[in-house]
Amino acid sequence: RMKTYKGDKLSETLETLGCIMLAHVPVIKGNFNPKAKFLAIMVKRLLDGYLDPKKVDDLSYMFENTESLKTIEFIEGSNFVTPIAETMEGMFYNCGKGDEPLKIKRGTNEYSVMAVLSDTSSVKNMSYMFAHSRVVNQFKLEFKTNSVTTMEGMFEGCKDVSKITMTENSVYFVTDKVKSMKKMFADCVKLSELTFGPSFSTVSAEDMSYMFYNVAKDNENPTIIDFDKIDNTEKVETM
Repeated sequence: RMKTYKGDKLSETLETLGCIMLAHVPVIKGNFNPKAKFLAIMVKRLLDGYLDPKKVDDLSYMFENTESLKTIEFIEGSNFVTPIAETMEGMFYNCGKGDEPLKIKRGTNEYSVMAVLSDTSSVKNMSYMFAHSRVVNQFKLEFKTNSVTTMEGMFEGCKDVSKITMTENSVYFVTDKVKSMKKMFADCVKLSELTFGPSFSTVSAEDMSYMFYNVAKDNENPTIIDFDKIDNTEKVETM
């Protein structure tokens, strides 16, 4: 840690820059070069993503804890996801207000969150992608997951969601490479319907513990779950 100074504004500024800003990059013997280079790389990646979204490869926790978010606005022709994006872990974690669906604006047009997830074919990690979010009240899963290996906690804690359905189109929501489905739907306490599409499979799943934990806990009506698609139910510790 750098020496603590009192009364000297320049020294206090240097301490703030050295110990608080980008605190995980150490300043050794007053050498700020590593921190400056790290900051420059961050700024460059932000500018690259702004100028050419196809260069963005990491969308993890992009909208985390944006509880008051109602609208996301993009320039015409832009999109959430890029062809090289490999992780969407926690992308919408704890996002949205819940009283109305999150809106996506592109130019003069409005879309739902699900409608703009167009190119997800390279994504490998979707863990906690929508966990504890309120972006929609019903999920219709129409995006590609053929490279995904983990969906742990993907919808965990989506307490306002009443329905999760998967499209009949076999190119969407393919899960034959997914190894972890742990807590995938856990604490979806108001869920009334959960239906799986033709490409949903648990054949590679190694961990399905607590996959349906507390599902429909606050729902008076029985929850419809198509368990015929769950191949290895012995791996589900609790329904």
